[in-house]
Amino acid sequence: QQDREGPSYKEEERHRNEIKDRDPLVVLREEPRLPAVIGVQVMAGAVINPGAKIGANTIINTGAIVEHDCDIGPHCHISLGAALAGRVSIGECCHVGMGANVLQEIKIGSIVTVGAGAVVTKDVEDGKIVVGVPAEDING
Repeated sequence: QQDREGPSYKEEERHRNEIKDRDPLVVLREEPRLPAVIGVQVMAGAVINPGAKIGANTIINTGAIVEHDCDIGPHCHISLGAALAGRVSIGECCHVGMGANVLQEIKIGSIVTVGAGAVVTKDVEDGKIVVGVPAEDING
């Protein structure tokens, strides 16, 4: 249980309130454990469930869903309508395209691009570009 009087909790609460004030359509579940990280943007209609960790300078775009216990590295973009199932891990400097789906417990490396509408069913190594259903590396 977090200390509800400590600076960490107060900073987290302030961050949550700033997000809600900026856009009332954003849905933050109870106790999402989002740290107050510089540069994180959560857009209208995005849903971030409990236990999610989001790195600095990351954008969670309109209508995106980040399920429980996901870990998103810094400098990432989760595009419009993309969905990350529970316990997905994404490295730094990644882009998940519009409407893409990443299935539960998938690990995506750093500097990866997931194409729009792709369905990621297996882990993706660093530096890959994956597209399609199921998602495959464009370079074979």
